[in-house]
Amino acid sequence: MAMNFSDTKLAFSLLTPAQMRRYALLFQLLQYRRWVQIGVALLLQAHKWKLPIHGLIKRNLFHYFCGGETLQECVPILQKLRSKGVNGILDYAAEAKSGEVAHAQTFSQLQETLSFCTTSMGPGFFGVLKLSALCDIQELEVFSTWQHTHSCTTVQDRLAQLCTQTQTGKGSLLIDAEESWIQYGIDALTLPLMERFNKERAVVYITLQMYRCDRLDFLRQLLQQAKEKKFFIGIKLVRGAYMEKERARALAHGYPSPIQSSKAHTDSAYEAALDLCFAERDIVSVLVATHNEVSTQRFADLLLREGISPQDTRYAFSQLYGMSDPISFSLAHAGFRVCKYIPYGSVAEALPYLTRRALENSAMRGSANREFQWIQTEMARRRREKG
Repeated sequence: MAMNFSDTKLAFSLLTPAQMRRYALLFQLLQYRRWVQIGVALLLQAHKWKLPIHGLIKRNLFHYFCGGETLQECVPILQKLRSKGVNGILDYAAEAKSGEVAHAQTFSQLQETLSFCTTSMGPGFFGVLKLSALCDIQELEVFSTWQHTHSCTTVQDRLAQLCTQTQTGKGSLLIDAEESWIQYGIDALTLPLMERFNKERAVVYITLQMYRCDRLDFLRQLLQQAKEKKFFIGIKLVRGAYMEKERARALAHGYPSPIQSSKAHTDSAYEAALDLCFAERDIVSVLVATHNEVSTQRFADLLLREGISPQDTRYAFSQLYGMSDPISFSLAHAGFRVCKYIPYGSVAEALPYLTRRALENSAMRGSANREFQWIQTEMARRRREKG
C-alpha cells in the first residue's frame, strides 16, 4: 500500500495559516548553513553570558520543536495529535547534567513523566531518557570499563526503579543513544536492564545509531546474547543525531571517525538492521524512528506483505515533533502505530537539543528544503482552495 506522503492537506491540518508562514520561514532559513552556524554560536554564547534571550528562543526554535516547558503545557499538543491518530513520546529534554542535585532532580522528573504517561496514555506508551542526565559524562566513560563507583551504583538503582515503573504501567522505556565516547557506558548500563526486564516482552529499548560503523555488528551480538540468555529485545532504530560533533571530535583527537563514510552507507546499514530485526521478530520489537520516506514505505510494505497488522504492538514508527508531518500523518491515516517525539523542559534544558536540531537540519540541506517544499505546497493549495 503506497503511502501518500504528498497529502499536505492531511499533514498540516492542525496548523493555522500564520503557523504555516512561520514554519516556512524557519525551514527556509535553515537551508543557509553558514548563517545557522553563526546563529547557533551566538545563541550559546548569549546563554553562557546569561543574556535575556530565553523569550526569543521560546518564541522561535523552542515553539517549533518542543511541546512546552512543563508536562501540562504539552497536553494540548498531545490532544491534537491524538485526534489524528498520532501518539506522543514525551522526552524530558535534560542531558549532560553534572552533580547529584541535578541527577536527583532529573530522576524525579522522569518518574513524574512516566506517571503522566501511565495515566494519560495507557498501555503501550513509550517513555524515554538520556543517561547523561542521570550520570556524569565522566562516569559514563568510566562505566564502559566496568569500574564501579558510588555514582554508577546510584544510577543503576534509579534506572531499575524507572524500568519497574514502566513495566508496571505496561509501557516501554527508550534509552536514547548519545555520543560515541559515552555510548559504551550507556550500552553497559542498558544491556543488564534488558536481560532483567525483558523476560516476557520488550520493556527496555536500546537505541542504535546506524550512521556509526559498528552498530550492525553490535546488533548481531545482541541478538546472539538474547537467544542465549532468553530475553526479548527492544530496538529504537535511528540514523543518528550527533554527526557534526562526532566528526569534529575525531578530527581534533586524531582518531578515525566512527561515522559511516557516506549517507549511502548509513542508509544501507539502516535497512540491513531493519531486515535483521524483522527476521528475528519472535524476540525483537522495533521503533522505526526515521524521517526517510523510502525506509518508511519499505517497512510498512514489509509488514503488510507478511500479513502483520499495522497495530501489532511489536512495531511502531516515530518522527520528531515539528518535522516530517506528511510521513507521520500518512502512516496514522493508513492505520499504523506512529508517535511524535516531543521534547519538553525549560528553554535552558532544551537548548542543546534545539541547537543540535538546527545544525543537523542545515548539515542535511535536503531535509530542510523538503520541509520547506511541503509547507509551500500546502500554502499554495490553501490559496487555490480559498479562491
